Amino acid sequence: MRVFYGWKMAFAAAGLQLIQAMLLYQAFGAYVAVLATEMGWSKTSLSVGAAMLAMEAALLGPAIGWFLDCFVASYAGN
Repeated sequence: MRVFYGWKMAFAAAGLQLIQAMLLYQAFGAYVAVLATEMGWSKTSLSVGAAMLAMEAALLGPAIGWFLDCFVASYAGN
């Protein structure tokens, strides 16, 4: 049985998203402990950086979605 190529791409993208989420978001506490110790940065400054990342995603998400809907999606059908 042959598997549709789109499903292979979807599973690859989901796997990459899972790895990225594990390394960036789930293990952030381990990174904070190491960076605070070795670099001498405060945990507050590191947490502010993580909060800014989340705020950037929240603010830019609708604009990126609109852009993809208007411009990129029209090329996908060609």
